[in-house]
Amino acid sequence: MAAQLEMRPAAKASPGAARTAAPGVARSPRRAGFRRDNVPLRTALLWLGPAIALITGVVIYPAVELVKASTGDYSLTGLRRGSVGAANFTQVSHHPAFATVIANTAIWVFAVVAVTIVISLGLAQFLSKEFFGRKAVRWAVIVPWATSLIVTARLSLWSSTTTTVF
Repeated sequence: MAAQLEMRPAAKASPGAARTAAPGVARSPRRAGFRRDNVPLRTALLWLGPAIALITGVVIYPAVELVKASTGDYSLTGLRRGSVGAANFTQVSHHPAFATVIANTAIWVFAVVAVTIVISLGLAQFLSKEFFGRKAVRWAVIVPWATSLIVTARLSLWSSTTTTVF
């Protein structure tokens, strides 16, 4: 006797389901009521707005200012005398120590990343185990990291004001 497959009627699918799933093949479950084409652009921008503003203010604006500053001609007192284009980059790239600086920077960056990854993975394995004093060790790892962020924030605030902040 041949085995017969029982065919059940498919649940009501969305209009686009026929294009993506073959008959009788189960589709991956989606959240009920969520369709990407129903989200208006202004709603998406409302949710993305703070992230876009933060990226613009913290990443893009300083990068643009850095490029403008690097192409400028400055006096000994720090006053901008105008733009020199790429002449600053040409001058630096022809310096005798340029190749050594680039090599040292590359070695330092790759070494620091590699050592950081190895130490972090080992520490993560160690801290995932239950042991006496685990909470204290976790605090000892987190506090210096958080402190450096606070100190950096205070120093940048202090350097950008003329009055005493501390």
